[in-house]
Amino acid sequence: MSLGLLILAALAGALILWLFVWEKFELPGSIGWKSKRLSRREHDRRSRMSPDDLAQEVHSSIRYEQWDRFPSAAAILARSSGWSDQNLCDALKALLAEVAQEDQQAGRNRRDSNYFEFYDCGLAGILDVLEARLKGAAPTARR
Repeated sequence: MSLGLLILAALAGALILWLFVWEKFELPGSIGWKSKRLSRREHDRRSRMSPDDLAQEVHSSIRYEQWDRFPSAAAILARSSGWSDQNLCDALKALLAEVAQEDQQAGRNRRDSNYFEFYDCGLAGILDVLEARLKGAAPTARR
């Protein structure tokens, strides 16, 4: 009986070690591998979108986060079309500055911050795509 438990414990330990190694090196099927793959796909999709289509995604995120209280967000929401990469990039940078300023005044700097939400809702990814387009380089996924 104790030999069976020893073998079972050894197998469990080997499985845990294997899973740790699998995740550490982000081998196919691991959480890190899937995350990077999804991030690349999202960036590729956004890279092919027009500025007006990207602006629609920005509108959705602003509404979801209820950021219409920021002047730059209200300006983004007021404009439905006619965006250029530069206009949208400048508007997102202005929104990021206002978001960061509010967080600083409120003393928020973690998951409860608007800055965190700017990244979490995808606005930072859109900003990255726009900045890469303006530089003439292929956009790369932020981590």
